[in-house]
Amino acid sequence: MSLENPMPRSSVHEEMHPAMVLVILLCSIVFCLMIGSGIMLWLVASNGLAFDDIAGMLTDSSTTSDRNLFRSTILIQHLTMFVIPSLVTAFIVYKSDWVRQLWLDKLPSLGNWGLGALLIFAAFPLVQFTYWLNQQLPLPDWALAIEADTQEAIMQMLKTDASYELIFNVFIIAVIPAIGEELVFRGFLQNKLGDLFKNQHLAVWVAAIIFSGFHMQFEGFIPRMLLGALLGYLLVWTKNLWVPIIAHFINNGFQVLAQFLYAEEMSSIDLEEVDQVNIPLTLLSVVLVGFLGHRLWQRNKRLEESI
Repeated sequence: MSLENPMPRSSVHEEMHPAMVLVILLCSIVFCLMIGSGIMLWLVASNGLAFDDIAGMLTDSSTTSDRNLFRSTILIQHLTMFVIPSLVTAFIVYKSDWVRQLWLDKLPSLGNWGLGALLIFAAFPLVQFTYWLNQQLPLPDWALAIEADTQEAIMQMLKTDASYELIFNVFIIAVIPAIGEELVFRGFLQNKLGDLFKNQHLAVWVAAIIFSGFHMQFEGFIPRMLLGALLGYLLVWTKNLWVPIIAHFINNGFQVLAQFLYAEEMSSIDLEEVDQVNIPLTLLSVVLVGFLGHRLWQRNKRLEESI
């Protein structure tokens, strides 16, 4: 695969309305989730549990096998909600041309993925500020209850008694979501919204809002929306889906590793505790994100003009 930016997609498949592509994607998600739910039910039952017991089994006294069972259900859910439906839809809509149509056929240049990674790291203080800001907003009791239950399950899942558990966590929290969620929310949703709206900025932000809302974590809605928008612009600027996939992986993987180091008392930084904000660092983050984003845009504009 070439290391250069891909050419714009051809008009071979423009006869299928963008809304119809999204309908096919939604139907694929529902169908695959039904199969995935059946697999999860079988897996849970084979371990002598009812499906409703899964979330409640993760407590302070949970064992490695308990956590691995929960991780396995999360893996199945991600595969059947994002990865497999995306591939099914791609085959239906684009046939053998699906890799190129989703901007996956060319590896990103070192400059593109490097700048994308730097942008994600540079955005971290800004994202943390929006997380703090989000926590200042009043939320209804039902939203707080969902948030508390979800956060408790995540924190218990992140506990590790063996090194392979850390690798498993990175795989199901960073690798699989980076691929699957970028295929769904950027590869399909954002691109097709762009075709519908004829406005890439609107498509980026609408897809980012849907991306954040889909996670049902209300205290983190604004920072996740911001992250989704940054990933969306990485695709717009580079026209290469591997760039937001790599950036997404770095973001999630960094958080898993940071939480592991904190739990092992190898770091004093707890990403879940944001009691105060550093305004100068946040402003610096804004400047760096703007600079790196502009640099990426300029770089790829020159590459397009040279083709």
